[in-house]
This record gives sequence, C-alpha cells and structure tokens, in this order.
Amino acid sequence: MCELCGIYKCDSRCPYHHDPPRFAVCYNCGEDILDGDTYYDLSNSGVEQYWCEECINKCRETAEVEE
Repeated sequence: MCELCGIYKCDSRCPYHHDPPRFAVCYNCGEDILDGDTYYDLSNSGVEQYWCEECINKCRETAEVEE
C-alpha cells in the first residue's frame, strides 16, 4: 500500500505513481503497450507489428459485422 495516498495501486495523481515500462507501440493506433498488457505479435518478415488488445477486438467486431 502506498504510504502517501493509502491505495494499493497508486492513482495517477499520486506523486509515487509510476506506469510500468513501455514494451512496444501498437502498430495500428500508436498507443503504448506496457509490460503486462495483453497484445498480439503480428510480426512477419522482419517487420515488427505489435497490436493492442483493443485494436484486435475492433477488427474482430468489424469482421463480424461485414459477414
């Protein structure tokens, strides 16, 4: 528990709050993929393509609607 804010996982407004390190950037939306986030590695032929879970889910929804 944080000694300053009293919360187990500090709120982003707490001065002791630190985001986990960035693992990669989503190829589709450009958002950071942090250590511990769910992501999809679609790398092929030496081109790194990491997609965040939100973008993959949006693609699945679009594919289902178009069928």
